[in-house]
Amino acid sequence: MTDDDSQYHLLRHEIDTRTANAFPASETGLEIRILKQIFTPLEAQIAIHLSAFPENINRIHKRVTKNGIDISIHELEELLDGLVRKGGIIYEKLLFKKPKQKMYGLLQFVIGIYEMQVDKLTKELAADTEQYLHDTFVHTFQSSKDHKQMRTIPVNKSIAVDRYVANYDNIKEIIEKKTGPIVILNCVCKESKDLLEDPCKLGDTRNCCITFDYAAVGSLDLFPSAREISKTELLELLDEYQDLGFVLQPENCISPKFLCVCCGCCCGVLSTYKTTAHPADSWVSNYYSQVDPKMCTGCEICVKRCQMEAISLVNKKATVDLTRCFGCGNCVLKCTPNAITLHKKDKITKPSRFHKGLYLDFFRKKRGLWGVLKMLGLYLLGKKV
Repeated sequence: MTDDDSQYHLLRHEIDTRTANAFPASETGLEIRILKQIFTPLEAQIAIHLSAFPENINRIHKRVTKNGIDISIHELEELLDGLVRKGGIIYEKLLFKKPKQKMYGLLQFVIGIYEMQVDKLTKELAADTEQYLHDTFVHTFQSSKDHKQMRTIPVNKSIAVDRYVANYDNIKEIIEKKTGPIVILNCVCKESKDLLEDPCKLGDTRNCCITFDYAAVGSLDLFPSAREISKTELLELLDEYQDLGFVLQPENCISPKFLCVCCGCCCGVLSTYKTTAHPADSWVSNYYSQVDPKMCTGCEICVKRCQMEAISLVNKKATVDLTRCFGCGNCVLKCTPNAITLHKKDKITKPSRFHKGLYLDFFRKKRGLWGVLKMLGLYLLGKKV
């Protein structure tokens, strides 16, 4: 790193401390290299003055100029719009305002800035991010057990029909309740692996990230690979994905704004979790798999399908390591002798109801209740939070 990287170090600090998720410093400065591939020096200098909660351009312009940056409000809006297109900051539009008011804010690195690089990812950025996730960011998974942006829900066909499945663990019901648009786009993790010449082991599927409602509208504006699909088409696609062995990971709320279709070889989250000692301890899932050794034939199909490497053969019988099992049900789906069953955990975790509630909960765990109240107060006063 050079002496003129101070703005990037400050931006890294702002993202790390102000957004809901951590963005820790590495020993090698990889995170600074990543930021420099997305933000110009001026963009980094401007982004430092953004809040964790989206704000209108007038409020941001006042703060930026007060801190000595000579830029017109029109130039600032163009710069921020450019950062939105580059996937560097968050963007919202208040639809009830006339004219509709644009809002800008800091965006966390994961799940956030990195995922926004879909359709524009470079090989250099892919390599730097993968190394950063596995060398540095992985430690936030191990230390932040309460900070869970995603969860795993089971393959519906893997659950016995006589067993009740809560609405938030039933992908069909989640989709049926959606009233806004549904959009499918490319997976940034699979794009990254393709660039690094280590393509997905499960197949050629690339167009498999799902966004809902206002996130879907934004996806159509920002990503060339995005296209709107119907509920029927999505459910048919999910059947195909699950048959191949992909894991369904929606945002950890009852009404998610995104649904990831993941594999253990490409997914940055799953592949990073796999390197930890007990990945299931730091993940949200209400189910686990169990094998009846009397019925198991030792065919190893479940071993190959498990994306978390939670199943192995012991004395020619499949055995599930519950410290690694996420309860996705992929092993159950293809078990011909029906030796594997999916069981509900004794302690059930109910997700937050909405996206904003989920992130307010993250802020509460990160800053405490008083910290959140202080944030809200400062925001109402037009201060940076």
